[in-house]
Amino acid sequence: MRSSRRRFITGITALSAGLTACRGVSPAPSNTTLGLDRAPEPPPWEPDGMLDLEAFAWGVQVGDVTSDSALLSVQTTEPTIDLAIVRQRDETWVEVGARTGLEVTDGFVQVTLDQLDPDTAYQFVARTPDGARRSHTGRLRTALGPDRIRRIVFGATSCLGDEAPDFENLAWAAKLDLDFFLLLGDTVYAHATTLEEYRADWRQVLATDSVRDLCASTSLIATWDDHEVANNWILGETVGPDQLLAATTAFREAIPQRQGPSGGLWRSIRWGDVIEVVVLDSRGERIPPDQIVSEEQLDWAIETLQQSTATFKLLLCSVHLADHTELWGAVEADDRWQGFPEQRSRLVEALEGVEGVVVLTGDMHYGSVHHLAPPGQPGAGIWEIAVGPSGSTLNLLAELALAREQYPMMLAEHSCCVFTADPLSRTLVVDFIGDDGSVLASQILTV
Repeated sequence: MRSSRRRFITGITALSAGLTACRGVSPAPSNTTLGLDRAPEPPPWEPDGMLDLEAFAWGVQVGDVTSDSALLSVQTTEPTIDLAIVRQRDETWVEVGARTGLEVTDGFVQVTLDQLDPDTAYQFVARTPDGARRSHTGRLRTALGPDRIRRIVFGATSCLGDEAPDFENLAWAAKLDLDFFLLLGDTVYAHATTLEEYRADWRQVLATDSVRDLCASTSLIATWDDHEVANNWILGETVGPDQLLAATTAFREAIPQRQGPSGGLWRSIRWGDVIEVVVLDSRGERIPPDQIVSEEQLDWAIETLQQSTATFKLLLCSVHLADHTELWGAVEADDRWQGFPEQRSRLVEALEGVEGVVVLTGDMHYGSVHHLAPPGQPGAGIWEIAVGPSGSTLNLLAELALAREQYPMMLAEHSCCVFTADPLSRTLVVDFIGDDGSVLASQILTV
């Protein structure tokens, strides 16, 4: 593992240089084998029609892209819309399809784009039926097909609170044409109990320039934490079934996503032989004091990770899996896996037998690269990366913590992360991107 820490590096040129330097060229170890880069994409498509930021104020969102399909969501004030779709062919865009006369229900249209080609760039736009007015142009990159490998560049964040409500770090991520972007929870801080109130909270976030630009730039893979429903909610105690249904409906309207094996949020998304994203729901199945996830979900997660042949197995968990006893003691341990020791032990012990696992998390309002446990304990060899917060109140205690071997890097600044996964060298580079576009900190991990 190599690390660096840089500050006051401003501008997109410096950002691009920092990312390039971290892709195994320099300062990567001299024996790093370079992976395969993605084919260049044409300049952005310029569709006909006038951009209408009233009818299409909330942009477009794409979720859970596979090698041949994608889920698309458009929110609009129009009664019907059309979709135009183009794909990359060499150095230009070629129209490959259209959906016309799509009826808008409760302000939303959600469609599945299918029969797509693997590892291919597509762009699309929502229009009024007369073609005169349109949304922002959206972009997606389909996942790699089976037995395909290349270097994959993706982003991640959590906690879009109101301390820094412009989420400027996300605007920089939107410029990078990432393969995909991960949302680790608290994407919205809802103050709602009804469906319309939850929808209003989501509209406020999606209309933010940086979020709208990010959603237009790449596809999303999302889980939730507590604030998508209510602060530290527990079903049957602080939230009832009707409120949970309203929150879930609004979440899935705003960020389109596939249903998992049980119909819930937990699911996996595959990017060829390079990455498998295993998405956990660490909130919806809690039954204190012993259960943070259902036994069904835990069994599924362990089996999925053990059977995965992907080089990088990314375990998305909205709350920390690490044992933070040396850092935080038992403070709020019941809000993360540490407070559910039996289930945590079972999961960590299973992960120790799986090569290439990296845990991604959020929730605690600081960025960090750390191990799941101190040296000599189960999980000490497994990396966990805390991403964000992009806008929530900073946990300034993180940077005051004394250096410990378990915690090589901690950061209390608003940021998102950009990752570069190289399957040939088995290196995962993580860059923490600040509100000014600088690389605040960087780590190179070998898995």
